Amino acid sequence: MFHSYLFLRRLSAELNKTISGFRILECFSQNKDELILAIGTQHLDFLIKASLDPESCLLSFPSDFKRARKNSVDLFPTLIDKQIRSVDQVPYDRSFYLTLEKDYQLLFKMHGNRSNVVLCESGKSVELFKNNLSQDRSIQINQLEKALDISALSDDQVPILEMVVGKKAMQFLRTQEKYDNLDLSARKGKLTQLINKLEHSPICIEQGMKPDITMLVDGGHGECFDQPSKACNRIQQLFYTKYYLEKEKKNALARIDQQIKQSKNYLKKAQLKLRELESSRGYEEIANLIMANLHSISIGQAEAHLVDFYTDSPIVIKLKPKLSPQKNAELLYRKSKNQKIELDKLQENIKARSQLIESLDKQKEEIAAIDNLKVLKGFIKSAPKQTSASKTPLPYHSFEKDGYQILVGRNAKANDQLTLKVASKNDLWLHARDVAGSHVIIRTSSSEKVPNSVIEFAAGLAAANSKRKHDSLCPVIVTPRKYVRKAKGLLPGQMIVDREEVVMVEPTKV
Repeated sequence: MFHSYLFLRRLSAELNKTISGFRILECFSQNKDELILAIGTQHLDFLIKASLDPESCLLSFPSDFKRARKNSVDLFPTLIDKQIRSVDQVPYDRSFYLTLEKDYQLLFKMHGNRSNVVLCESGKSVELFKNNLSQDRSIQINQLEKALDISALSDDQVPILEMVVGKKAMQFLRTQEKYDNLDLSARKGKLTQLINKLEHSPICIEQGMKPDITMLVDGGHGECFDQPSKACNRIQQLFYTKYYLEKEKKNALARIDQQIKQSKNYLKKAQLKLRELESSRGYEEIANLIMANLHSISIGQAEAHLVDFYTDSPIVIKLKPKLSPQKNAELLYRKSKNQKIELDKLQENIKARSQLIESLDKQKEEIAAIDNLKVLKGFIKSAPKQTSASKTPLPYHSFEKDGYQILVGRNAKANDQLTLKVASKNDLWLHARDVAGSHVIIRTSSSEKVPNSVIEFAAGLAAANSKRKHDSLCPVIVTPRKYVRKAKGLLPGQMIVDREEVVMVEPTKV
């Protein structure tokens, strides 16, 4: 019932007695959706804090408030030094206003998630606190009033009165008084009885999932207050020490649980892949068997039947018939090198993910122990940002052709990283000529000549990842990486090539 007309009427009556005759000393904001009014004579006597977050919309009256030196903005400058003549309730509406000299009014429109503070002149809106609520620009205070005469209430005004008493009071009537079974005349009677009761009943705090004020009990309901302003202060305290704290904890723990779940799924897959690689026959051993039996293998063979000296048993090794036995072995040695890199990377990632899970579990324990919202927000802000490999992809896509690793840049920025930081000077560098496109790298060494089939495949990838991807044939530059450089002032992805060859290929669709 925090925003009900019946509570706000009691609050505005209290404020009228407390601050009438005072002047507006300051009006400012230093947090989103928060307005502070400093009120007094020659010095500060009273504070009004309106926290109009759509989720809560809190009014409170702190005894002290220190204005920040930075990130603070003055509001409603017209009001400064204006005297408050009275605090008036808008009849039968969830709004009240400070009536100021020179026919100004500062309206507190407490309409749930559409709450706002509106500066009015002669009852008409002239300036808004929350400018996103553009419909409030046309507000007129007298138009907010509900046309009700409780003493002479007609049956057809019952629905209007139901809105006035608010949702919580209506829920009470429906559950306790079987309200929906009554005729209009009986409903009117129940409503007027309830209104009379709520005008004088204690103001108590309901500490549910979301704290709230109730006037539907006869005392003995935990915390109760004789002054509405004190109940407002207690509600605000509970929101920040309990509701917002628990909500922030819940959100933080949910994010951590999601990270832990993702990391455990990754670990499961990575460990399975690691076991597969460790249990499979290594390419290096197969290459050693070929090299030990060069005398018995000829070019053109699709497979070789040999004795495996590692296990002392027969073995059948598949070969590429167009390659010599030595070239077949070289191909396997390259695959072995890549396999070792993959194994090392897997083991490194598994270790990192295991450490990440331990770190996240520790964070959960620390968050659960924090009992202060400000401390919690500081902890969350300062906690190291946990990023996974899936969220920070490599700057390239990787392909394999005949044992050669081929890397294709993901975008212009990634192209620079691939060419200048990942590639070695003897790797081959490819790029579609005269158009924008991905940089392509063929991993190699200074001593070996890359087969034409590999170059053509990589050139096809360069063409397919360029502006010429729809051409039937595309010219592609091929050169060692050492002949490619970045000059000052060039845009991301742009390079200068000092020596080049060009091949014509069809774009490769992979």
